[in-house]
Amino acid sequence: MKLSELSARSDVPIASIKFYRREGLLPPGRALGATTAEYDEDHLRRLKLIRALIRFGGLSVSAVRDVLAALAEPRNPAQVRGVVDYALPTDLPQTDSYSRTDDDDSVWAAEVIERMGWDISEMSPHRQALDERMRVLRRLDMDFQVEELLPYARLAESVAELDDAHLDSPGDSVTVAERVAVFSALFGPVLPLLRRLAHENRARRTSSA
Repeated sequence: MKLSELSARSDVPIASIKFYRREGLLPPGRALGATTAEYDEDHLRRLKLIRALIRFGGLSVSAVRDVLAALAEPRNPAQVRGVVDYALPTDLPQTDSYSRTDDDDSVWAAEVIERMGWDISEMSPHRQALDERMRVLRRLDMDFQVEELLPYARLAESVAELDDAHLDSPGDSVTVAERVAVFSALFGPVLPLLRRLAHENRARRTSSA
């Protein structure tokens, strides 16, 4: 297919396709001439994945490049999920008033990880993200102790098991890896939405009681 057809079928503007190509996210098409090239179904598949990760997953171009590199290597689904999870933005608080102070050395993540018996890298960005959020809550007089976090950690562990069960389906390694990448990047926001629906349900039931 020509570039115009690739754009129409993927719903990605031609300018964006050219940008992804320059950034090394999308391989070049088969040259037909000095200014024309032909693209195939693999290009279409890759382009849809790029669009989903950037537009709906909120990943940066550099993060998408890391994810695509992981798909190109022989990794199992769990390893691909790890790459995607590391690439996802953590949205750490940006204001200086919520940054760590000299007298605030509490580390919730390390204690939760130890209590849960989890195997987590010391370099995991999620350690810092969890601790920063807990510090923000503390400054707002909503201090959580580790004991109060453990039930949430157990729920998270159950959710991770559900994720694995949902993704345990047949397919070649590339297909499975792509499915994991999309699921990890796009399904995450579904959980907070379900939580908000549950809160709304409880509020409405309470008000009508």
